[in-house]
Amino acid sequence: MVLRDNYLKGIFREIVRGCEAVICCEVDAYQKAQIVRLFKNEEKKITLAVGDGANDVMMINEAHIGIGIYGNDGMHAVQASDFSIPELSCLWKLLFVHGRWSYQRTTDMILYFFYKNMVFTIPQFYYAFLCAYSGSSVYDDYYIMIYNVLFTSVPLLVWAILDRDIYYKKWYKTHQDTQELVGVDQRCKDMMPQFYYTS
Repeated sequence: MVLRDNYLKGIFREIVRGCEAVICCEVDAYQKAQIVRLFKNEEKKITLAVGDGANDVMMINEAHIGIGIYGNDGMHAVQASDFSIPELSCLWKLLFVHGRWSYQRTTDMILYFFYKNMVFTIPQFYYAFLCAYSGSSVYDDYYIMIYNVLFTSVPLLVWAILDRDIYYKKWYKTHQDTQELVGVDQRCKDMMPQFYYTS
């Protein structure tokens, strides 16, 4: 009833605008998708939908990011989702650890590509003045061919494997000078809200 009436929809949007999360209980699949669509299209928010059954598929498909949970309700939500997790308690790690790593790596990659292309094109630009705009290149043909392969893929691949500014596991040393995994470091969970603040 609320989503069909524009006046009630506006009041509903005002109420929910102050919320950080919306949990839909006892609604059908189409209504879940309508609520996600409301905030995705009219509020211009990036939406995340988490579900574990076939009744959550429409909501997961409507959201920008869909997360399916392996559950007793079948595999429909997992097959329709962008990410899948075994249980709801794994959601914090997906959002705050892997999400932050992905955010950091994407921003660094964009800056790296700007730098890489500037380093490659600025000498060519100034060389055009020296060669009287003849169209000759300052670089050898082989260097031009392998430049994007070597200087694009290899550094970013190494960076993506090694760059981790958050380490969420807690280890301790045993008496044999080996390390064993204890579990999740509680300090990492306590600092979760600060993970997405930009410095």
